[in-house]
Amino acid sequence: MPCKVTEKCGSVSIRMVPAPRGAGIVAARVPKKVLRFAGIEDVFTFSRGSTKTLSNFVKVYKFVSIMCYCYLALFMVSLRSIWKCSLHVLVPTLEL
Repeated sequence: MPCKVTEKCGSVSIRMVPAPRGAGIVAARVPKKVLRFAGIEDVFTFSRGSTKTLSNFVKVYKFVSIMCYCYLALFMVSLRSIWKCSLHVLVPTLEL
């Protein structure tokens, strides 16, 4: 999680806050599965509204995880354009 995020879908509103490393995903059962599938590791979540409507509940978590991924992807693209260099990663198995 890059920053605090607040979003609303239907009657469900959520807030996601970055957590310290190792804290894990602090959420209910359904959003924990969605966030784990999205690759988010450490986050605190707060939800309000009618969370019994699972379609809206899952939809808002899915939308927030997509927003965070797009934010990070755009941030990395802007860094590459500023630095004007390519990043090389050394993989131990490919070294000769």
